[in-house]
Amino acid sequence: MLVRARLCRILRTPGGNIVASDAVGRIHLLDSDLQVLLSSPVNRSTTPFYALLLSGDWVVGRDKLGNIARWDARTLEMTHWLETRSTSDEAFLWEDEEPSLTISRGIVELDGKVYVNNGFMQLVVLDLESFSVVDVRSSPSGDTPIEWMCVDLPDVHAVTDKHGNLYLGDLRTNSFPTTLSLDEDANLHRVRYDRLHHRFWVIQDEGSGETALISNGVVTVSPDGRVDQEERFALDDIECLEISEDGTRVYAAGFDGVIEEFDNTGPVLRRARSIGPFSHQVSDLALADDGCIYVLCQNGVLTKIDNAGRVVAKLDFTPQCMWDVDHVTTGTDEHAVLHFASDHGIVSVVPASSKVGPPTFSIVSTVQTGLGFSRRIRSFADGDGVVIGRSGTVARYGDAGVTWAHAIGGIVHDLSVSTEEDRVAVAANCGAFELRTADGEQLARHGLDGSPVWACSYLAGGELVLSTRAGRSVILTQDRQVRLRFEIGDFPKRMWQQSERTLTVTGGGGIRQFDLATGELIGHFKESLSNTAENAIFHHGFVYVVTYDSQLAVFREEGEFLGVIEGVLPDFPKALTILPNPSGADHLVVGGRGGYLSTFHLLEDGTPVPSSTTWLRDAGAPLPESYPVKHHGS
Repeated sequence: MLVRARLCRILRTPGGNIVASDAVGRIHLLDSDLQVLLSSPVNRSTTPFYALLLSGDWVVGRDKLGNIARWDARTLEMTHWLETRSTSDEAFLWEDEEPSLTISRGIVELDGKVYVNNGFMQLVVLDLESFSVVDVRSSPSGDTPIEWMCVDLPDVHAVTDKHGNLYLGDLRTNSFPTTLSLDEDANLHRVRYDRLHHRFWVIQDEGSGETALISNGVVTVSPDGRVDQEERFALDDIECLEISEDGTRVYAAGFDGVIEEFDNTGPVLRRARSIGPFSHQVSDLALADDGCIYVLCQNGVLTKIDNAGRVVAKLDFTPQCMWDVDHVTTGTDEHAVLHFASDHGIVSVVPASSKVGPPTFSIVSTVQTGLGFSRRIRSFADGDGVVIGRSGTVARYGDAGVTWAHAIGGIVHDLSVSTEEDRVAVAANCGAFELRTADGEQLARHGLDGSPVWACSYLAGGELVLSTRAGRSVILTQDRQVRLRFEIGDFPKRMWQQSERTLTVTGGGGIRQFDLATGELIGHFKESLSNTAENAIFHHGFVYVVTYDSQLAVFREEGEFLGVIEGVLPDFPKALTILPNPSGADHLVVGGRGGYLSTFHLLEDGTPVPSSTTWLRDAGAPLPESYPVKHHGS
């Protein structure tokens, strides 16, 4: 048996097996060597379950729309399916209110009752055995989704939300007298009770105070609500936290792709070692009794590593994602080539239009760079291109493979090519770099307040825009002096010059546009966007936006919100492009995790009508077989 879809969550069973949920709503049981023992039948909904609970004979989950399901843990047959509206108290809903599409992991069992948010952010209480609704009440986090719940300490329960708040109180009575703000305005993905030192451990997404969106880490909090200690070590989201059975070791990991191990034998926070880097961002962990660690990366790769960081077992799964796409390079739709940055290198695709149906796609070539997944891609007029990889390397490639590679180190985020194609700019955790296109020689390095640089863009006149994770931005002149400093208001994902006067930035809080002369905010597209805006494209007076909640939203360029499509894209969207059709309506193409390309027929009023989805599954290059332990100071 094989797992075909990306895994999203893992839980360890008391017997040492692994229960996992995947991106299409199925549940799997794996043995300790990560061989598939059982898989649930195809679900009635293909929405993934991020909230997952294993209790006794049952597996319980909540999907992204707030539907709640229960499976028999022995057979993985579904026994109950509760539509999100059936578990809601409609007296407290707005007229025609629809459930919110939310990645929420908060679910817990206490005294035979299951506590979880429904799709309307109300707190549902279910009897575990009968799976009947016992109560529907207001959530301690209000209308903000609960992200995690911890009931390991009987008298004080801990709840976290997606706006950085920790609530301490009692789930039974729904009384939470203590609230602490531990993060700027983002997820507190996990909270665990440390019985050795009678405290809670909480992980951060963005951090707080002066270091917010610069560095973040773990915070320890006493049961009476006093912040004990804080240790900052990450430059990106921390997703998971586990404490060993004896309590002496604590593990935290996230989007930096490294596991941090803490020595918890004493009360002072002390990092003992780092394990990694892994092939991708770490999204979940589970601990084995023998000291091994099950590590799930966001691309669906699941490995079991031993105490030395060596891989001892791996799930048979090949990841794929269409991270980025270059513009159509030559000719009309019938002769165009699309170059996609993927998990295994560069995939070149030829689209073919049809008079009676959606376009089709054929892979014409692949270039396996061997540099980890390719996150961004830009092509040159001569047909070559340049990519950045997860391994911290920039590379130029052609039909014969990689021409040159420049190792920057660490994690790289964004890429831009100058109008003259003589320079390449790269945004990285360790700063911004400019390289010569011809041979990859480093021409300049730019710091920006000592912060990670997450986005960059050349302007038509040769100026360079840089932006940090915290949104602090500068425009550098041709001789690389600071011409302008401005704030974009949140973390960036991508940026580009939209017009002579306009810079467009995607990221936290939607799509923002800035005046390149003054840095003033002149446009903002955010209505109904429920998560990070990953990418956007402007076409014939309309703006199409994709988000981390797999939404496709449409705006007029003047700012009017026209609507949002949810539940259509198979997984996280990344790449966007337009296929022009001289004989009819154009098509929007969305590429994303799982290696899919979804096409949308664009009506004259801007409405995107879903037309087809194609999966491009490249054989790929082998992933590394070990993730070495890196001790501090080395």
